[in-house]
Amino acid sequence: MSAKKEKLVSDETFQFVHHYHQGSAKRNMYKEIQMLADIDPTGKLSYVKWLAGVMKRDQQCLEKVDKIRLSELLSEFHGVKHLLPQDLRDINNYQSFSDLDKTLRGYRSERPKASRFLLKKLTIDSVIKETAIHVYEESLFVLKARSVEDVIVCTQNEQLFCKRGRGLYERLNNLGDVLIFISSNGVHVGASPRHPGDKGVLFDCFGEFSVFEDILDLYPNICWDNSSELLTTMIKIDPTLPFDIEMEDAEAYMIALKQFPLVLEEDRSIPDHLLEEINLNIELENI
Repeated sequence: MSAKKEKLVSDETFQFVHHYHQGSAKRNMYKEIQMLADIDPTGKLSYVKWLAGVMKRDQQCLEKVDKIRLSELLSEFHGVKHLLPQDLRDINNYQSFSDLDKTLRGYRSERPKASRFLLKKLTIDSVIKETAIHVYEESLFVLKARSVEDVIVCTQNEQLFCKRGRGLYERLNNLGDVLIFISSNGVHVGASPRHPGDKGVLFDCFGEFSVFEDILDLYPNICWDNSSELLTTMIKIDPTLPFDIEMEDAEAYMIALKQFPLVLEEDRSIPDHLLEEINLNIELENI
């Protein structure tokens, strides 16, 4: 701990003993404040008083939480508080760690404007580790973006996806879940529609429209038997995929039709040898 931070810890200890624990042993309180200072991610100990207040309300609270995770939570709050609604920018409005976590999770994906503080802390490796939903042979990753910062870190294109809160991320997030595809073909970002009847969209990291065929061409061993969940994710974004690459599994076409029934009006048809199975499945579902 730096000399400057040591001095701040001593000052905070004095204030804490004076206001909350008159008569308590200063030596013990110093150790407690030192522990809180280690959690506080800011150089000026901006959150020690809040941490102490939460601890005063629930003395076992720090035993119940991951202190590294709590520090990361405070780092996120510190970096995005100016982007939150006015009444949510004061740390003292949060009565517990879970209150803070719930608020940040609620606004994380909705913020179209990036935080420079978070961009400096994130790395591609950390985003992959924390957000991957599909991994194929350690070379194809599908990530569920938590925020615009995840997309910017992976694509290295802040201008395209943020543009002061009016970038491509906002458009994608309004359509559905924002997904990042990292493969040997580069980085792509798409939106998986929240509602049946809608089509998703896929862009490369420069903002050009893309198709999954270009990615799958580099992974010839991917098939329904070994990667059905990965292919399902792709089909929900682009329901034309089973038709365009002539997939051999009826379920893939069923998923496409459920997501976007009008796909058959786009001059595409189901392979004849799968028609009977698909029609039977549709009949069973309608019973």
